[in-house]
Amino acid sequence: MAKRTVTLQSAFGEEMTFIEIASISCGESVFLLMKPTVCPEGMDEDEAVVFEVETVQGEERLTVVLDDEIIDVVFEEYYRMVADALEKGVEITDETEEVEESLIEESVAETEAVEEIAEETAEAVGEAVAEAEETQEEEEAAE
Repeated sequence: MAKRTVTLQSAFGEEMTFIEIASISCGESVFLLMKPTVCPEGMDEDEAVVFEVETVQGEERLTVVLDDEIIDVVFEEYYRMVADALEKGVEITDETEEVEESLIEESVAETEAVEEIAEETAEAVGEAVAEAEETQEEEEAAE
C-alpha cells in the first residue's frame, strides 16, 4: 500500500498535507484514502478523507468525496485489501498498524471541516460566476 505525502491547496490558498494510505480502484474511478498529517479542527485524529482522482483538461485533480455510499464502498475495498495483505503474510509496521486500526474504528471520513471547505468553495465559485455574468451583462449593455 502506498505511503506518499501529498500537499494540496484549497480554493482559498490554504495548504494541507496528507499521507496517502491507499489507492483504490472502483469500477472506472480511482480513489485515494488519505490522512491529514495535522488534524484540522472538527476532525478526529483517527479519521481519513476519501478523494476521487479526476482528469480535467489532461491534468489530474483530487476532489473530496462527500457521498456516504461511495465512501463506504471505498472503505470496504480498503478493508478487503488489508485482509488480503495479511493473508499473504505482508508485514505491517507499527505506523501502518496504528493507521489501519484507527481507520477500521472510523468507517466514514466525512467531517464537518471537509464539508465546510466544500461548501465555502462552492459558494465562492457561485459568487465569482455571478460577478462575471453581471460584468458581462454590464459590458453588453454599454455597447
